[in-house]
Amino acid sequence: MALKKIKCFYGNDLCVKFFIVLKTCLLVVLFLLPLKTFAGVNTNAETEPTKVIYETDMCADVDDVGGLAVLHAFANSGQAEILAVCFNEVHPSGAAAIDAINTWYKRGDIPIGVYKGHLDGPDYSAYLDYLKNFPHDLESSEAPSALDVYRQVLSVQPDSSVTIISVGFLNNLNDLLIHEPDLIAQKVQKLVIMCGINNDNFNLSRHNLVSVSQNVIENWPTPIYFSQAGWDILTGDNLSDAPQENPVREAYFRYFGSEYNGRPSWDQMAVLYGVTNSTYYFNVVSSGTGSLVNGYTWQMKEGFRSYLDQRLPSYYFENLIESLMDQNPIGAHFTVSAQQGWRPFTAAFDASGSVAAPGRTIQKYLWYFGDGQQGEGKTIEHVFDQAGEFVVSLTTVDDQGDSMQYSQSIFVYEPIFSEINFYGDVRNYIRNQEDLWTTVQDNNDWRYYLTNKARNSEIKLAGYCFVKDSIFSDFELQLKVRTGENLAQNKYANYTIIFGYQNDKNYNKLVVKASTSQLINVSNGQPTYLSYSSRKGIPDEGYHNIKINFRSSQLKVFFDDS
Repeated sequence: MALKKIKCFYGNDLCVKFFIVLKTCLLVVLFLLPLKTFAGVNTNAETEPTKVIYETDMCADVDDVGGLAVLHAFANSGQAEILAVCFNEVHPSGAAAIDAINTWYKRGDIPIGVYKGHLDGPDYSAYLDYLKNFPHDLESSEAPSALDVYRQVLSVQPDSSVTIISVGFLNNLNDLLIHEPDLIAQKVQKLVIMCGINNDNFNLSRHNLVSVSQNVIENWPTPIYFSQAGWDILTGDNLSDAPQENPVREAYFRYFGSEYNGRPSWDQMAVLYGVTNSTYYFNVVSSGTGSLVNGYTWQMKEGFRSYLDQRLPSYYFENLIESLMDQNPIGAHFTVSAQQGWRPFTAAFDASGSVAAPGRTIQKYLWYFGDGQQGEGKTIEHVFDQAGEFVVSLTTVDDQGDSMQYSQSIFVYEPIFSEINFYGDVRNYIRNQEDLWTTVQDNNDWRYYLTNKARNSEIKLAGYCFVKDSIFSDFELQLKVRTGENLAQNKYANYTIIFGYQNDKNYNKLVVKASTSQLINVSNGQPTYLSYSSRKGIPDEGYHNIKINFRSSQLKVFFDDS
């Protein structure tokens, strides 16, 4: 999140400090406002949920996915009821992808309608084909027309009760307007359209649909609210921490080319107003005019055509939208600091992502660790002393006594070698055959060097350094080493550091010897030489610096300065 540049007459440093303090104070004030009043959150289900039909072009951009995630979060809290989702693009994976998102949120029965007409220049999607690989039961070819879904859904709703939130093109709405204008007038309370109000060159004009947009704006019988905020409200980058089973996470990952970044939140802002109708978030402006690229203009008029003006700072909306997009489906959920490691293995569990049913709160978090031990609390740590697979179960109990469960497996392995501290950033380094090494304290740090003992051939990987847990996490190993004093006996000595160890046939190793230093991968017992340095290693009388750095799947190995 970037600080906005402001004009200051007291020096840049002072200005930035003042702005940070002001921003922090403002956030405190905002969050101290009554949640039910300020955020429009229906925590006690005192009012009926907003009945919403979500009209989306989920394809080229990814904020449509974020908007649907926000809508599901409002449904979790009881503030929204999702009646249907209609797709106004023609991508062959669109309906299946939407169904996958709804299924993730445990609402796989939401009706989905698609545009059945011709669309000039259909858009490419970087993520829809991936989303259809997530669980769903509706294929795009089986989806009914959006017009049929609108007819079926609207006909059974109370009069003036439905909000349509359109974050895409208006072709489906135009079909509805042409064929069922009376049904709209009877059942639809308001239409929220995400677009620019002056010469919009995307939602109101792309695919040669400007005349379609004109017809909807000119003849729609109920109030229309135009939402255009969101370009500087960047959300979605924190989805990297979401469960891998979440298709919303996958959509943002694929959209940004296999990484996570923030994307403008135009569609999420339209959903925010459509559901909450909150004048704390937005000013409703009913003066001035709007225009299309074909020259058509319309007059804003109170209660008929209005646009929304963002009231609060963008960073506030970023925090709010991120919190909604991060929300899990209703149910018990937990994250764990690591799912596997060597015993004794300490794991930290966090159940704060659990979501209660609308109008309820979770009162208890009960843990069963699969090793005969139990615990209670929203966050908790547990030490697994034995090796094996342990199914950890969480049971949440709400204020009405109802419970929800969730479980996942933890894998704990036997340590490969005996443990000993080493000099470096990581304090778990393991080696075998202790008498092959000598440990001394020199210059106030720990140093290791080979002795003149013979290696024991009966011991697997005798005498090798081993970086504990290196197959499970990033690490940095730093050692200062030298051979024993008898250089003649150590003429052919070498020392080897093992990391990424899975078993005695699969691991990586750094071998440092007299003629060269080699980096080797051993797979199924077969060595592959990855890299080497011609710089001489041992034996000699001096200490040598060895450093191995493994970060984000990239390995760097240094022998002295090489």
